Amino acid sequence: MKKLLALVMTLIMTLAFTAALAVEPAEILGVWYLERLEMAGEAIDAAMLGMEITVELFEDGTAAMSMPGEEPLAGSWRISGEQIFVDAAGDELPFVLADGYLVANDEEEGYAMVFGRDATEVIALAPVREDAVLEDFNGNWTATVVEADGIRAPSAMMGFEVTVWIENGHVAMTAMEETIELDGEVSESVLFAANDEQSLLFFLLEDGMMGCGFAENIIVYFEK
Repeated sequence: MKKLLALVMTLIMTLAFTAALAVEPAEILGVWYLERLEMAGEAIDAAMLGMEITVELFEDGTAAMSMPGEEPLAGSWRISGEQIFVDAAGDELPFVLADGYLVANDEEEGYAMVFGRDATEVIALAPVREDAVLEDFNGNWTATVVEADGIRAPSAMMGFEVTVWIENGHVAMTAMEETIELDGEVSESVLFAANDEQSLLFFLLEDGMMGCGFAENIIVYFEK
């Protein structure tokens, strides 16, 4: 009898603890905005990455997820204990509510996406200069931002260490301890530089940064 009573008391305490941890729907309804990514102990601002991702949870159990350049994904959500599962396009993503943030951990990839209630203000790059001349490109430049398909990330985070030295159209680019040299000229404010194997184009921004098109969908930005 005592063992049965102890078992019942344990079950009651377990249920009470689980209930205390359970998330209330009122806490999570509405729009959530991606605020940052956490990876290897570091937090990366979503604005820096150019990532405008939102998750919206509706009272009827439906959900919507949107991201730049994509059609919004319709889905559903459910609560199981302390976890919130959001199903979008057939993929169920688990979230937890922590300190007022909605957090999704991807253990396989080793990062977490942290959503908050404030809209993300993506950092906009300065306009391209339309009056640049050859001498404006002169100097030593260091890569600071990599942009691929519209998503930007600090070059250091990507392990992308590139420096460029330019003098009157002669370009020396160093990456991975290897240097390539190209020569070019400016046309319509853009420096076109090439050698026998490849060609690159450089352009200046009004805030003093320089961009370089490495491929159709990859741009690297440098600071002098």
